[in-house]
Amino acid sequence: MIGSWLRRRAGLGLGVVWVLGLAGQTFQQTNVWASDEALWTHATTVTPGKARGWVNLGTAYAQAGRYWDAEIAFYAAEQIVANPQRPVRERQITMRLTNLNLAQLAMLRQDWQAAWPRVEAVRETPWTSDRASVAAHRAMAERLHAQLLHVCGRPCDETF
Repeated sequence: MIGSWLRRRAGLGLGVVWVLGLAGQTFQQTNVWASDEALWTHATTVTPGKARGWVNLGTAYAQAGRYWDAEIAFYAAEQIVANPQRPVRERQITMRLTNLNLAQLAMLRQDWQAAWPRVEAVRETPWTSDRASVAAHRAMAERLHAQLLHVCGRPCDETF
């Protein structure tokens, strides 16, 4: 009788310690999930060789108006996928995203000559999938291309 009572109490005590430990870990994790910027900063710290984390961090920075930091993050993603050992699909998707984002940042600076080759690179990238995200990338590239033609009056790769 006393033995079963002790086992129940010990089990209850271990359960309480386990729950408190999980609560502490959850509290720590909420700091990581506090914002997109915090999440992707953590992701790029833990796995710096993953281009997608850098693209997402750049997007978070751009949404926060931190354009210079966004550009650095997009260039980091670009450097990672420049390695020909990376899977082709990963390279294509990441390059589309980085080119679109870098083109938009250049357009915010009204640097049409920097934006033009980025948009053209997206338009010339092989489209290997019919997924909705690919269609959205293609549509965005066409919109940016039309905007650049409107602003420049001709292809923006020439000196004004």
